[in-house]
Amino acid sequence: MGEPLDPSLLDLRGVSFVGQNLSGLHLSGCDFTGAELSRANLRNTICAQAIFDKAAFFQAKLDGPEFLAASFQNANLTERSAKNTGFGQCNLTQARFNMSDLTGSTFVNAKANQADFRSMAISAGVLTMPRSIWPFGNA
Repeated sequence: MGEPLDPSLLDLRGVSFVGQNLSGLHLSGCDFTGAELSRANLRNTICAQAIFDKAAFFQAKLDGPEFLAASFQNANLTERSAKNTGFGQCNLTQARFNMSDLTGSTFVNAKANQADFRSMAISAGVLTMPRSIWPFGNA
């Protein structure tokens, strides 16, 4: 647990992880483009520079992972828990966070062009994004 994956296992594009327990794994650098991660448990994972473009996380459990500089372009992150999650320097362009609980999460220098945060819950988190990207200004 916590050990980096073998390089031959980094290409996970389009793979289904529905309902799987991936908690505590070191998934940095993995390519999950188009992967199905709905209802998966990714609590306390390390996913620095991973690619989750067009991936589906519907009702996934993402409490406590670190996604430093990961990409979530056009990813579906709706109706899920992501408490105390690090989204620093992530590309969240067109990502959907509708009805997600982001309490305690951080978004330092994240790029969130056209991201959808409607009906989300957040408190005690850190939101520092340029005014041109985050419509509410810097926190």
